[in-house]
Amino acid sequence: MRAEFIKATYTDYEQFLTQLGRAVEHLSSLLQSKSTWDTTEAIKVYKQLRQFGVKGAEEGIKKMLFLVYSKEESTVNAVVETYEELYFSKQKTAIQKTKHLFELMNDATLTDITCIEELLKKFLNKGDVFDKEVFKQLWVSYAKIYEQRFTN
Repeated sequence: MRAEFIKATYTDYEQFLTQLGRAVEHLSSLLQSKSTWDTTEAIKVYKQLRQFGVKGAEEGIKKMLFLVYSKEESTVNAVVETYEELYFSKQKTAIQKTKHLFELMNDATLTDITCIEELLKKFLNKGDVFDKEVFKQLWVSYAKIYEQRFTN
């Protein structure tokens, strides 16, 4: 009896994950919706999915980066808040923030880099996302990279 219950639970769990994976695939189309509400809700869903480690959420988070140039202020704010909460919150250390910044830049296209630059401008305008320790850690990291590439 207990084994049947466990088997049924795992079967339900597997079906749930399959459906969730299909939903994530369709969610990216909402990022390009003409409805601001659809777009901001898709951003919030991606943030939640990323926090729960759902497969495909990271790609969606990266896809939403271009929305930092949206004409809708609520959409831009949702993107900035999402990236801040996931990657650059006050609870994260300077090393973690630097690591996340490098991860965002890894395999980034020119368009991605331009969007990341705009996102960073918005963070700097807020004034409370990047403190001196983050800049110090960035210089330390770049110095290590420079040393590894050009002194050997």
